[in-house]
Amino acid sequence: MCSKPGPVPLPKRVIEVPVNPTHSPRLLVTNDQYGEYVILPHCWGKAGIAKLTTAVAVGRTAEYQVAVPPATLPRSFADAIHMTRRLGYRSLWIDEICIVQDSKEDWAEEALKMALYHGRSALMISATAACDSNQGILVNRDVAHLPLLGKQRNYRLRKKLPSTQGDLNGSILALRA
Repeated sequence: MCSKPGPVPLPKRVIEVPVNPTHSPRLLVTNDQYGEYVILPHCWGKAGIAKLTTAVAVGRTAEYQVAVPPATLPRSFADAIHMTRRLGYRSLWIDEICIVQDSKEDWAEEALKMALYHGRSALMISATAACDSNQGILVNRDVAHLPLLGKQRNYRLRKKLPSTQGDLNGSILALRA
């Protein structure tokens, strides 16, 4: 019943996710382009890797516009890129890479837009259980494969799914800051 949202103004910078997984993602300065994008809220933790800073902004921005080397990305970022690609989106916004972290000017400009960026995103991938960006989003879970039950053999027992009111609101991501 819901209509698919149309293209929206993209954030100032996004990670462009190529269709081909063998090609590296790159940082795209959008210059007021429109499109759809995915956003990744996550806990930084003490990792602090792969962030854009003033000291490397000119060089890293130019380098990242060619390719963001996958080996430099923490696991949560790599997982988010993989998920973005698999879901059919081509743009991803991660604050660590898309905002110059130690630039007062960039932060002053971008901090005012963060709620807008979150609200306009087509999809939010949340790293709810990771205490830092190295832990990843796609983790192995202990899911028991139980036999089919019921007269038509169309039911299985499974662990309780997370609930918004309980498990997710008490997650590491929800309790940060």
